Amino acid sequence: MIAMRAALTGHLVMSTTHTRDAVAALARLRELGVEPYLVASCLRVVVAQRLIRLLCRRCSVEHQPDREEAAAHGVPAGESFFRSTGCDQCEGRGTRGRSAIFELLEITPELNALIIREASEKALRDQAIESGMRGFRMAALDKARAGLISLQEYARITSDG
Repeated sequence: MIAMRAALTGHLVMSTTHTRDAVAALARLRELGVEPYLVASCLRVVVAQRLIRLLCRRCSVEHQPDREEAAAHGVPAGESFFRSTGCDQCEGRGTRGRSAIFELLEITPELNALIIREASEKALRDQAIESGMRGFRMAALDKARAGLISLQEYARITSDG
């Protein structure tokens, strides 16, 4: 409530919370007892991040998944990706280093209206995507297409479980 009061008086407030994605942060604020009208009037942007394991540059090789693997990961058949075989530089892991993927949720007037009405997370997420939010799935797929992560890492980082 202190953060909300500060935001209402024009202060820039940044805070962290642990949620699975940007939209879930809206529900977390509700769980913490913040009234929907306060969330709608104070919140401008929510950024969520997840760490990803980068492929080892030394041992990564191009890989074209067969139809079954492509379907399992929800990617087009015939598209090329990369995977690592493991080497002495990555100590056989196939990965070396980490990076992050992000979701940036801008609070639009449409989202504000849904927040005030206490809409479901699904309704909020649908509106966020319609308003242009790129979720973790798209961010991870971009990294996989660029050869920075494997399809297995894409699947791990975007699973809802």
